[in-house]
Amino acid sequence: MDLLRHAKKDYITNCYSREDMNDILRELEEDCKAGQKKFSILVADIDHFKSFNDRYGHFFGDEILKYFAEALRIHLDDFQNIPIRFGGDEFVMIFPEKSAAQVRPLAMNLRDNLGVKPFDYKGCPIRVGFSAGIACYPDDGQTWEDVFEKADRAMYFAKRSGRGRITTYKNITGERLAWSIASGVIAVFTAVMILLNFGHLFVDSFLNGMTRLKTVGDRILARENKKPSPAPQVSPIVPQSPPASTAPPAQSPSDPSPHFMAFHLKSGGVIQGVVEEETPDALVVQLKLSGGRGQVKIQKDNLLKIEEI
Repeated sequence: MDLLRHAKKDYITNCYSREDMNDILRELEEDCKAGQKKFSILVADIDHFKSFNDRYGHFFGDEILKYFAEALRIHLDDFQNIPIRFGGDEFVMIFPEKSAAQVRPLAMNLRDNLGVKPFDYKGCPIRVGFSAGIACYPDDGQTWEDVFEKADRAMYFAKRSGRGRITTYKNITGERLAWSIASGVIAVFTAVMILLNFGHLFVDSFLNGMTRLKTVGDRILARENKKPSPAPQVSPIVPQSPPASTAPPAQSPSDPSPHFMAFHLKSGGVIQGVVEEETPDALVVQLKLSGGRGQVKIQKDNLLKIEEI
């Protein structure tokens, strides 16, 4: 698309900016309508981003945004897509000529990779997750605005369903039904357990009452027979030692002085970092970030060249 050559980019994430998103989608819709082709929109929202900002500060939040945007470029570099920072912690990915069913496995793979490669902040690993919704043109809408609105609706459904989920617009009805059935089963199970517990309490109370009644009767008979009433049996109380602490020992983060390299990708992107591990077909690179560290895996087939910084 010629429009992408002049589109503005977000200064924090280097993704395309929200300002040009409408024009990009409008041009893509016209092309797909003329060629009877599809495109899909993925709307992603970083989970618990506000808590990151509240706990560590807004500069740390910017580092999370950079880390997430870099992960989008690394793990989706082999597939034609247009990454856009929509605002705050929300991103939009446009996939020309792909259906929602084709995009969902790509998003799930991205989610799983983020799960096993946490963001390293001052020696402390922080897992970054996201929730996403996907809709397809023309399957889910006849205009890009309608498709975007339905992808956004699917994303909010994914967040309400427990976060860390990837939901297509067509699957909302099925997932809502499954969630309702599961909630009903849990409610019935809870009610049964409550009834069983109250029944158990009733039986225990009845037996205790009968035991006390028998004790009173025994004491009355003992007085009549001038015999001392039996002393109640008291079990000794054995003090228990407090449980041992299970807190893990504190770790002191290491801070080496790495030699950074610039890795130029065939797609046009540039990644700065240090090679930590090399395999016959890939490099594991520690990213150069101002507020922390993160790891990415780059396939050697995707590399154009490597330069020293």
